[in-house]
Amino acid sequence: MSFHSLSKPKAWLKGLVVLAHLTVGAVCVRLNVIEAAWIKEGMMLLGIYASILLISMLESCKPIARFLSFMNKYSFQTYLLHTIFTAGVRIALLRLGITRWWIHVPAGIVCGIACSVLAAIIAQRIPLLNFFFFPTRAFRKKNAVRG
Repeated sequence: MSFHSLSKPKAWLKGLVVLAHLTVGAVCVRLNVIEAAWIKEGMMLLGIYASILLISMLESCKPIARFLSFMNKYSFQTYLLHTIFTAGVRIALLRLGITRWWIHVPAGIVCGIACSVLAAIIAQRIPLLNFFFFPTRAFRKKNAVRG
């Protein structure tokens, strides 16, 4: 058997898997069984698959595809820095007395991504930071100078 014989799921099946993940997850949380043996792990696997399917459905939408392409350029830097900025904005919100989760979650997501990308753009212009945040590019430049 080769991978070429595998076919991609149709759009309706992708949507069904995403909807099933959301529905089953909500039911498991509501019934307080999400931490039960194998349910948490199964939901995690289903969530990863559902996320991949959702992204594959959204890539046909041009604005979303452009956004994902832009984010791809800064994925490593976002991975490195998002926790710092997310925690920072959440601490600031708590200091302001804002404790609602529905404010913390979107604010953390937006600041975690936006501030990470902004830091990466700034780091591109500073050679030392360029080495830490864009290691592949820095090594390529260093080897080009030598070679």
